[in-house]
Amino acid sequence: MKILDRYMLRNFALPFLTSLAVVTGVLLFGRALNILSSLSDNGLGFSLMIQLLWSILPYFLVLTVPIAFFFAMQSTLMRLNQDSEMDALRAAGISYPRTLRSLIMVAFLLYLSLCYVALVWMPQGTHSFRIAFYNMDNMKLLKLTPQQFSDSMDDLTVYVQGQDETGLYHQLMMEDRRSGTPIVYLAKTAAIEWRGEQIEFILYQGTRLEGKAPQLRMASFDQYQTQIKIAQSSTKNPMPWRNTLLEMPPMELWKVVQSSDNAEATAEWHRRLLLPTTIIVLLLFVLPLSLSPKRSMQATAYLWGVLLMFAVYNIQVALFQQVASAQLPWGSMWLGQGLMASLGLTWFIYACKNSGSGMFPWTQ
Repeated sequence: MKILDRYMLRNFALPFLTSLAVVTGVLLFGRALNILSSLSDNGLGFSLMIQLLWSILPYFLVLTVPIAFFFAMQSTLMRLNQDSEMDALRAAGISYPRTLRSLIMVAFLLYLSLCYVALVWMPQGTHSFRIAFYNMDNMKLLKLTPQQFSDSMDDLTVYVQGQDETGLYHQLMMEDRRSGTPIVYLAKTAAIEWRGEQIEFILYQGTRLEGKAPQLRMASFDQYQTQIKIAQSSTKNPMPWRNTLLEMPPMELWKVVQSSDNAEATAEWHRRLLLPTTIIVLLLFVLPLSLSPKRSMQATAYLWGVLLMFAVYNIQVALFQQVASAQLPWGSMWLGQGLMASLGLTWFIYACKNSGSGMFPWTQ
C-alpha cells in the first residue's frame, strides 16, 4: 500500500509546485513592478526590492499555498478519474479516504507550516516591510544636488561640488552632529552606497575634523568609511503609520486580546488562527468536485473550484471586517469557516459512499 502513497505523491508534487510558483509569482510580480518603478525613479538598489518582496512573501504564502494545494489535488484526481484509475482502485476494495491518505497527510503538514507563517513569520514580514519602505523614503531624501546643502536628514548636512559619470561625488563636505560633538568631513571624492538599513559614505583623500576649538582634533585619511542608520537619523520624514497589531508577535497579541476589549486585536488574533484552516476546508471539497462524469468538461470543474475559493476568501474578509469593527462577535469568523467545512464534509462523505458521485449528485 505504500506504493499507492508514493504514486499519489509523485502525481501531486509537480502540479503543486508549479501552481504554487505560478500563483505566488503572479502576486509578487505585480508588487515587484510597483516597487521597481519607485526604486528606479529614485536610483535605489535592486537589493532593496528583494528585501521588500521577501517581507511580503509570508502574507502571500498564507493565501497561495491553499490555492496551489487545491488545484494540484484537483488536477491529480481528475486525471486519475478520467483514466479510470480511481474506478480500478475502488474495484480493488480501496476506499477514497485510503487512496487520498498521503495527500491528506500533506494537507495537515502544510496546515502546521501555515500556522507558523501566519502567527510568526507574517507579523515579522509586516514589520520588515514597513521599516524597509521607510528607509526607501529616506533614501529619496538623501539625493544630493550639486552645489547645494542637503539637510534633509536631522543632524547631518552634506554638500558636494559635483558628480561624475561613474557616480562619484567630488569635493564633498559633510557635518555629522549625531553624537553631540560636531564632526566635519572634507573629501576630494566620495561614494554613497545603500547597505540594508544604513547609508555608507566612502570618503577618499580627505580630512576629519572633530570637536570645537581649542579641543579641535584633525586627522587626514586616504580612505574613510562611516555608516548612518537611516531609521534613527531622520525625523524630517517621520516614521509612517504603524499598525502594531499586524506586527505583534503572537504572545504579545494574545496578551492584548486578554487584557482589553480591543475588537481589532481580537479580529487579528482569530484571523491568524483561521487562515491556515482554509487548506483543510478546501481539502474537503476536492474529492466531490473532481469526481465529475468522464464525459464532463474539466473546465467546468475548475470553474467551480475558482468560485469556491472566491466564496471562502470573501466570507473570511467580510466577517473579519465585521468583527474588527465590533459589529459581530469573534465567533462569527469561525462559524463562517465551520459552515463551509461542514458543507465540504457532507459532500465528501456522500462521494465516499457513492462511487462516481461528484459535487452535484443529481447530474449523475
